[in-house]
Amino acid sequence: MKEWSIATRLFAGHLLFMLLLTSVLSVVFFLDSRDRLYAQAADRMTAVARTVADNPLVLAAAKEPNPSAVLQPYAVKVMADAPADFVTIMAPDRTRWTHKFTDEI
Repeated sequence: MKEWSIATRLFAGHLLFMLLLTSVLSVVFFLDSRDRLYAQAADRMTAVARTVADNPLVLAAAKEPNPSAVLQPYAVKVMADAPADFVTIMAPDRTRWTHKFTDEI
């Protein structure tokens, strides 16, 4: 078997280095994008939760005997307006007042 010339060795080394560098950078950029996406989703859902919790309608309905009657239509509207899969409003004792599926209340 014939030995590779210095030019062939340099080309092969350079090609191997570029493939390795591209692979590492691809993984780094993928992980960074994924982490940013999760952080943005968490920030958005935290903002929705704080907005719902601070709404005077929610605070007033919490004092009523049947808060679900007022809060369920509000939660459905919030789910439609904010791109949220579900909005569940609960009492401090963990009683559900709203749920995506009304039979879960």
